[in-house]
Amino acid sequence: MIVDTDGVPIEFLFTPGSTADISALSLFDLYISVGSKLLRGRAYTSYSIANILLQLKGIHLVPKRKFCHKRQHSPEKNGLIKKFRNRIETVFSSIVSRMPRQIKARSEKGFCLKVIFLILAYMFGLL
Repeated sequence: MIVDTDGVPIEFLFTPGSTADISALSLFDLYISVGSKLLRGRAYTSYSIANILLQLKGIHLVPKRKFCHKRQHSPEKNGLIKKFRNRIETVFSSIVSRMPRQIKARSEKGFCLKVIFLILAYMFGLL
């Protein structure tokens, strides 16, 4: 899921549990403005994908860095990343809190539809 700075979901997709997060990033259409910054978790550290996104779409991939990485962020940038990552986590926990303990669906499409409705319910709660 891609969320804007106000906590509004912009894009989301469903992938099998075996799909790596960094692989799923290539499946997004990325209907976001040129010059936008995508803040990501530690699992998204891929210099090649970051370079491709910047060259092709003008989108900056800004992952949270582990201490062993070559391209470290400034302390100020780390503070901003932490602030906005907390907002993203709040969005996910708000959506999950609306979910029942069990989602009963007869098909994969039915399951996805129910989850989409839960995301829409969250978005209507923002109004």
